[in-house]
Amino acid sequence: MTDCSSPAPVKPVRRGRAGSWVVAIAAAYLAALWYIDRERNILAQLSNLNGTLALCAGLVLVSYAFRYQRWRSALSAQGLRLQGWRLGALAYLAGFAFTASPGKAGELLRIRYFGWQGVPAGATLATFIFERALDLLVITVLAIGAAHMIPAFGVLATIILGVLLILGLLACWPPLARGAHRLIEYLPGSPVRRLGHFLIAGTRALDPLLCWRLLLRSALQGGAAWLLTALAFTLLCQAMGISLPWLC
Repeated sequence: MTDCSSPAPVKPVRRGRAGSWVVAIAAAYLAALWYIDRERNILAQLSNLNGTLALCAGLVLVSYAFRYQRWRSALSAQGLRLQGWRLGALAYLAGFAFTASPGKAGELLRIRYFGWQGVPAGATLATFIFERALDLLVITVLAIGAAHMIPAFGVLATIILGVLLILGLLACWPPLARGAHRLIEYLPGSPVRRLGHFLIAGTRALDPLLCWRLLLRSALQGGAAWLLTALAFTLLCQAMGISLPWLC
């Protein structure tokens, strides 16, 4: 059985080390960005787009508000209520610093931040899985309008729906989850097995989130968030003179 207790606060020395890593990675990212842009001069054009960038930033911030409200609703469905809106929002937004990680798994650093607010690691993991699953569904639905432009869209949609079905079965059908736990015992390496058990336990914790009212409300919030992000991207492309054929 996995340990879902709240993690202990990070020691100051480790905070300093983590800060150094963040600075180093940010510097490497900015250097790579400058190198790629050295002949295109796209970054130099941004100074002429202050109004558009401000509008795009506002739209994205509103989209984050929708996402965070969905996150709070998922925690509330698990019997967890954050003490304040601001601290929870900061913990949620901090996770986006690692959103470029594969599968956005880096956002699970929120386990640490929400742990300081009394949210068990398992609840944060379950909420993360719930959020990612709904985003997959929302993006698939929004992409239907451009399905003819996406190669093998039907195959991709089938895979996504299959993943969502497996998540739902793991959450609602205990024998399947127990079988998954037994299979994980055959994996090599205890760290891999611990991670596998932790993920299955997080999926099992989805059960209280699978009610139609919460699913519908959360899907609408996710849809609003993604539409606002798409609108911001479209406005930025238009301001930079990048034509989007589907708008013509």
